[in-house]
Amino acid sequence: MVAIDLADRMLRWGVVFNRNDEFARSMSGRGRGVETVPLMQRWHNGAPIASGVSLLVTPIESDRLIGLDVISGESLFPEKNRITMRYLAGIRDGKFFLVGTNQISAYDVKTGNNLWTSNSDLLSVGQTISGRGVFGEDFYLLPTSSNEIIKVSLDDGTVLGRRMLRFQLGNLVAAQGELMSQGATSIAVAYGEASLEPKIEQALNRNPEDIQALIR
Repeated sequence: MVAIDLADRMLRWGVVFNRNDEFARSMSGRGRGVETVPLMQRWHNGAPIASGVSLLVTPIESDRLIGLDVISGESLFPEKNRITMRYLAGIRDGKFFLVGTNQISAYDVKTGNNLWTSNSDLLSVGQTISGRGVFGEDFYLLPTSSNEIIKVSLDDGTVLGRRMLRFQLGNLVAAQGELMSQGATSIAVAYGEASLEPKIEQALNRNPEDIQALIR
């Protein structure tokens, strides 16, 4: 990784990280390629996330999370092993959040120390986290394999609410009061109350007996 100053296009710093063994063998040509199971057991997204002078990176070729100072490139804390985590959700209020198959954890962005991890009752038996969630003001929405969205407190990881939806849940995106989900084979939208009411009014003005508008 390198940092380039956009003002003068000068290289400011560079950092080298080690690939995990599976990727190293594949890139060297000595292995049999990247097998399916090891490929899934890695970071799902390698895009860096920055907040203030803190930069966090989860290279998909590595099993580590790297925290760096944006200005100097120096490490913020020792590299963290991925273990069962799948993606870096983001940074909020001095904390960064890692999500795995069955848990979410919060860490101090300055020290890397674990602040909390969700309880074992976050998910029911056989349920897994099925994609990227979205942040609310003080909570995080987790999509699950059973089409249930779980609302988790950013303060301590407690469950604030649960809601079953009628469509497959994958990666979530929130925009203008609407929640969109991209599953393996479909894209669905859940309208919020503020965005749904005008749509219902328009539909009923066109047709007062519109069944779809009435049941919404």
